[in-house]
Amino acid sequence: MPEIVRGNLYASITNHLQLAQTVASARRQHFPVEDDPEEEPLFGSSKEVQLYSSLEVGCLNIINALAERLIPVLCRDAIDGSDVWKTVAFTFLDSLVQISRIQRQHRILHLLSRGGFLANFCVGLKEADEDLQKVLHPEPQSLNSLFVHESKMALLIRVAQTRPGAERLLAARVLSVLAQCDYIDARPDGSQGYHDSDSLFAPSLERWHQLLKPTLQLVVSILMTSGSSNGEAQQQAIEFVLGHRETMRGLLMESGRLSLAHLSELPLIVSICSRVVSKISKDDSITRPSGYGPLHEVIMSLASKTVYSGRWGAVVVPSNDIEMAESRTAPTVFQAKILEATEDMQRALLTYMVTASNATYATMYPLLLPGLLVPREGDANPQPGPVPTVGDAVVALREVMSHLNRSLVEVNSYSAKLLNQDSSGMDELEEVALASLDSVDRLEPYQKRALVFGQLQEMMDQRISDATHYMDSIEELLLLIWRHVDYFINYRSAPVAEPAPEDQKGANGADLDKTARPNLQESRSGWGMSLFSPFRRKADSPAPTVGGQLLGSSVLAASTFPGGSGGDSGGTGGTGGGAASKSARAELLGRSLLTVSALGGKPSLKATEEGQAEAFRSDARVVLEPVLDRLDGLQLPDDIPSLDFRVRTPYLQSFTRRIRALIKIQTGLEDEDE
Repeated sequence: MPEIVRGNLYASITNHLQLAQTVASARRQHFPVEDDPEEEPLFGSSKEVQLYSSLEVGCLNIINALAERLIPVLCRDAIDGSDVWKTVAFTFLDSLVQISRIQRQHRILHLLSRGGFLANFCVGLKEADEDLQKVLHPEPQSLNSLFVHESKMALLIRVAQTRPGAERLLAARVLSVLAQCDYIDARPDGSQGYHDSDSLFAPSLERWHQLLKPTLQLVVSILMTSGSSNGEAQQQAIEFVLGHRETMRGLLMESGRLSLAHLSELPLIVSICSRVVSKISKDDSITRPSGYGPLHEVIMSLASKTVYSGRWGAVVVPSNDIEMAESRTAPTVFQAKILEATEDMQRALLTYMVTASNATYATMYPLLLPGLLVPREGDANPQPGPVPTVGDAVVALREVMSHLNRSLVEVNSYSAKLLNQDSSGMDELEEVALASLDSVDRLEPYQKRALVFGQLQEMMDQRISDATHYMDSIEELLLLIWRHVDYFINYRSAPVAEPAPEDQKGANGADLDKTARPNLQESRSGWGMSLFSPFRRKADSPAPTVGGQLLGSSVLAASTFPGGSGGDSGGTGGTGGGAASKSARAELLGRSLLTVSALGGKPSLKATEEGQAEAFRSDARVVLEPVLDRLDGLQLPDDIPSLDFRVRTPYLQSFTRRIRALIKIQTGLEDEDE
C-alpha cells in the first residue's frame, strides 16, 4: 500500500476515533452511563468497561484484533516516513493510546514498548535537535520539523499520563535525552518576539515557545504520574533542570512584556523544581553558583513579587494573530486566560515553598523572612523584597479567602438558577450565560434555553474548580505560616557546638552530623513531630550551619538590611556591628533578629533572644488573629465532594488551633514548665 494511501487511512481513522470519544464524553457528562440501558457494553461486563460507551469499546476491540500488524507499520511510518505523514502517524498513535487506556491491559502501550518503538521515539528527540534549531531562524526553509515535534510530544505526553507509560519513558531515559537537547536553550533574541505582518512565518520567539512548552509539559507529566517516591524520575529531572538551568532562570527573571505562552510556562518550570528540590543537597542549593542555588534564588524572588496580586510589574500582550483578534473581539476571554495562567503560577510557587521548607534536611529551613508588614485591605502594597516575608503570606491568605468567598457565592447563584429552571427568566439567563457566544439569535427558543442551562452548568463547574484550588492554597498557606511562625518564636539560643571530625563534615566544612532532627520531647509548643510539623530546637541544640536557610548571603546581607553590605556583617559568628545596626535590622524583620555572615559567602541564622521572640509573637498575634477569625467563620457547602466540609473543616480548624497556640501570650508558669 503506498504511503499516501496509508497516510489518508490514518487520518480517517483518527477523525473517527476523536469523534467517537467526543460524543461519548458529552453523553457521559449530561447522561450518566449507568442510567442509560443503551450504553451497556457489547463485550464483557467489567466495571472499567461500563464507564465507557459501546462505540468506544467496539472500536478498541477492532483495533486490538489488528494491533499486532498495525502498530509496526504505523511506527515505521512515524520514524522513516516523509514529514507530513510522520505528523499524521504520530497523531494516529496518540488517538490509539488514548482509547487504549480504557482497558487495564493497555495493549497499544505494551506493543509500543515491546517493539522498541517508544525508546526510538525518545532517542529521536536528540537526533532531531539540529533540525529544530533551524526552525528558529528568522526565515526558515521549512516548519515541517516543528509540526513533527509537536505531534510526537503530544504522543509522549499522552503516554506519560499513565503510570506504566511514565515508567516506560523513564526506562528509555527520555528526561536525560531532553537534558542534552540544545533547542531548549536556543532562545531567539527578544526583539523577534512580536508578530510582523509582512512575514509569512510566526516570530522566532513564538516558534521557540512552541518547542519549549510541550517539552516542559512532558517533564511535568512524567514527574506527577510517577510520584515523589520514584528515585529514577527525580534523578533524571535533576539532570534536566541543571542542564537547562540558565534558560529556566532567564524565563523566570523576565518581568517586562510577556506573551501568554511565556506566562503559561512559568508554572511548569516551578512545578518541575518543586519535584526535585527535596533531592538537592543543601550545599548545592546555596553555596555552589554552578548548581541549583541560582535557580532557587530567582524562584524565591518571583514568589516575592507574585505571592499576592498587585506587585508584579509584568504585562501580558498578544503575540500572534489569534491572540490579537481575541483581545479585540473577546477581551474578557483573553483576560480570563491571563488570570488562569497567573493563578497557576501562584499555586505552583506556593507548592514550591511548602516543599522546599520541608526538604529532607536535618532542620527546618526558613524560606520566608520574619517581617510582618501587612497593609490594610485597599491600601497600596509595599514593594517586594528579594524573598517573601511572613506578612506577605498572611496577605496572600487573606486574598485567597476573598477569592474563595466570591467563588462560593457564584456557585450558590448558579446552583439556584439550575434548580429553578422553570421560574428563571430567560432575559437574565441569556445575559449571564450567552454573553460570549455568537449566532444564538438564530436558535429556536427551546434550543436557546438548553444552551443557556448547559452554559450555566459549565460556569458552575468552573467556579467549583476555582473554589477547590483556593481551598488547597489556603491549606498550603496555613502550613507555610505555621512552620515559619513556630520557627521564629520557638528557636532558642545555642552554645557553640563542638567541631565535628573532618570525615563527618560536608563539602563546605559545615558540621552536618550535629543537625539531627529533634525527637518528640523537643517540641516546645507541645505538638510534637508529625507529617506537617516544623522542626524545632531547644537551647541545647546546635544552631543551623551553612545550609541553615535557602537564601544567598548576598541577598540578605546587601538587600535585606538597610545600609548593610557584605562587609558590614563582620565577625565570624555573624553578629553584625553596632547596636544601631542591630536595632534597624530587627525592626525591619519584625524584631526577630536575623543576621548573616558574609565571610566566605556562608549565611548563618543567629538565635533570637527571648524578648525578640516575644515581640515577634505579639506582632504575629496582631496580624494573624483577624485572618484566623475570618477563617473560623468560613462556611463550606456540604453537597460538593471536592469541598466536603466534613474533611476540610477539621483540617483547617487544626491549623488555626495550632497557630493560635503559638501566638498566645505566654505566662510565667508556662515558661517555668518549659
